[in-house]
This record gives sequence, C-alpha cells and structure tokens, in this order.
Amino acid sequence: MVSLMKFPLLGQMTRLGMTSLGLSLGLLGWTMPNATAQRITQQCRWVRQVRIIVIESGSTARRLNDLEYDYCRGRRRRQSQPDTSSNCFHLMMMQTLAQTTGSTDTQAIAAERVVACAFPDTKPAFPWRYANGQTVKLGNNWYYPSGQSAKFGPRWRYPNGQTATEGSFWRYPNGRWALQGDRGYRPDGDLSNRVDLLRWACGNVGALRCESTLTPVVEQAELLQDAAIVKLAWQAMRF
Repeated sequence: MVSLMKFPLLGQMTRLGMTSLGLSLGLLGWTMPNATAQRITQQCRWVRQVRIIVIESGSTARRLNDLEYDYCRGRRRRQSQPDTSSNCFHLMMMQTLAQTTGSTDTQAIAAERVVACAFPDTKPAFPWRYANGQTVKLGNNWYYPSGQSAKFGPRWRYPNGQTATEGSFWRYPNGRWALQGDRGYRPDGDLSNRVDLLRWACGNVGALRCESTLTPVVEQAELLQDAAIVKLAWQAMRF
C-alpha cells in the first residue's frame, strides 16, 4: 500500500474530500469529468424549466420527462439547430399567433401546416393559396387566410395587425410588451422574468393547456418557444 506520508499533497486532498480533490487537480492543470461540468444545451435548459413548471401546475409530465432525459442525460443528448427557414416553421408560427388572438383563421393555417410538416421536401402549388383563394406566401412574405400580413421581412404580426415580434422583443396583441430578453411582462404590465411569467401563466390556464402548448415546441426554435410563452400569458389573462 502506498503511504500517504510520502505524498503530502495526496494526503491533504484525501482528507479534504472529492471537492478539494477536483480543485487541487484543477490547480495542477488537470480536469475531472463529471456530469455537472458538461455543457448544458439550450434545449436541456428549456425542457427542464418546462417540465418543472408543468409538474407544479399539476401534471405528471411523462412526455416531458422523456424529453428531459433525452436532451440532458440520454445517449442522444445533442444541440440541434431547428430549421427556421422551412414552410413548416413559418406555418407553426402563424398558427400559434392566430391561436393567441383567438382568430378563426387557425383551421385553414393548420391544414397547410400539416402537409408542410409531414412532407417537408414537397413544394406547394404555385401560386400557393388557401382554400378560400387568399395567398399563403408571396416571395418572402407570409399571409393569414384573411389576407392580413403575417410576416414581412423580420417582423411577425398577429391576425389583428399588431406587431408580435421583431427579433427577441415581443408584444401582446394589445401592443403591450411581453418579452424583452430575459424580462417578461404580464398583459397588465407587471414586470417579472420569462420563467416566472411562464409559471404564472401555467398556474392560471392549468396543467393540461400548459403542457399541450409547450410540449410540441420543446424541439423547435427559440422564437417558436417564445411565441408559446406569449400565447399562454395572453390566455392566462382571461382566467
């Protein structure tokens, strides 16, 4: 057996425990592999927050438990890059914005979304129109079935014409601020942060609505996740 008296540094580290061991090895230029030192992806942070909030709202969050394992601890742990240029993404955004305002356009948008997401390599007919004859997309601009602009350049709009977002700043359908970076605002103007805003919204709309809104966007782009937060917060105002 090796005597610790011959290796005073090793003896000291042993007495202080594994925390000091890691610190001492770090000072010597070594690193110790452990789970907490691994890089946490954006998806992992998001799904963990959502899972905790949904459980607090009263759900078992079984699907979210599986996703949390996948993104944070599972073998398929990864940092994916959702395609924000696809027709599927744009129609998902439009449907979420229409649902936020309670627009009657949602069914027509959903019909186009189902096809675009199920068959991403299939090109739509040209010109691309809804069943009522209104244009879906013209160039890089997108439209609701009512003819109202949904996206022009980088700016997204609600079906009522109010700007929803341009970049990371979001507004509610009434024009009030919703999200500004890490800050979140309730529809009545009260300021908090985005996590507390989501917790408040889910507490008001209930676990079922919260989970059914958030689970489909866990693997989507952050912009679509923000749209889901704003949607829940706006709906929470009515509860």
